[in-house]
Amino acid sequence: MLLSTRASTDEWWRSASNTILTVRPELPELEAWAAMSHDMFRRISPDPSDEALTKAGYERHNAEVRAEVPPGRLIEWRPEDGWEPLCAGLGLPVPDAPFPHTNTTAEFRAMTGLDPV
Repeated sequence: MLLSTRASTDEWWRSASNTILTVRPELPELEAWAAMSHDMFRRISPDPSDEALTKAGYERHNAEVRAEVPPGRLIEWRPEDGWEPLCAGLGLPVPDAPFPHTNTTAEFRAMTGLDPV
């Protein structure tokens, strides 16, 4: 199992609140995606707009995954870690290509029609 995290809960909140939690289903092509992402966030917080509650839910979710998944079956990874931990955990060779660092906050906001931050 892969647990994708951020360097800190504050970093995760900053990213989520500037991207996924900001999208509104005003564009028909984003309606299903926005509904899915908001449903996903409601699994960790009854009010995803509440920073403290949602951060606590994020930390609780990560702790539950760490407690439930056997250590040898859990790959804990952050995007800035690149290929190495993913490939080591999966028993695969590291690709020759650089790790694709995409979907930045600016790219996400532009793709979904949100104003830049």
